[in-house]
Amino acid sequence: MDRTGLLYVGRVDGGLFASVVGLGTMHNAYQLQERVQTEGPGVRRLWLDLRQCPGIDSTFMGVLAGFLREGVEVQVFGVGPRAQEQMEAVGLDRLVQFVSDPPETGLPPLEPHPAQGLPPASTVPFIEQAHRSLASSSPEADRLYSPFLKRLEDERKRSGQG
Repeated sequence: MDRTGLLYVGRVDGGLFASVVGLGTMHNAYQLQERVQTEGPGVRRLWLDLRQCPGIDSTFMGVLAGFLREGVEVQVFGVGPRAQEQMEAVGLDRLVQFVSDPPETGLPPLEPHPAQGLPPASTVPFIEQAHRSLASSSPEADRLYSPFLKRLEDERKRSGQG
């Protein structure tokens, strides 16, 4: 059973509002990244509603770290205890802003983001880039994910791709 959460996105002044319903995984992280890239440089802020998201995986957190590195301010609200714990474990809690309410501009109309899958040829590069962003975001994340990144790199070399 696929437990990937659904992604709902709406445009607000200066950025995007996104809501994850279900788990935050590499699949909806890919969708979120695609949407931010499609919107272009006008996205200066991402409001992320996690009220209905019980947890997020490392790839999802890596995409958030990538946004931060690119200068996108990430504000998270409605984060549950498990997702909070996951962000704290990698130091992401010190980089995103936790807010108690949605943006002052109010909630935009949210549309489900198309549930297109992550293209198979893009899966490993996407996961690797997300984890590189995450590992570079804090000493905790570097300690946790550097061995994983090293294994990916070694596997690429073995298979003649790197």
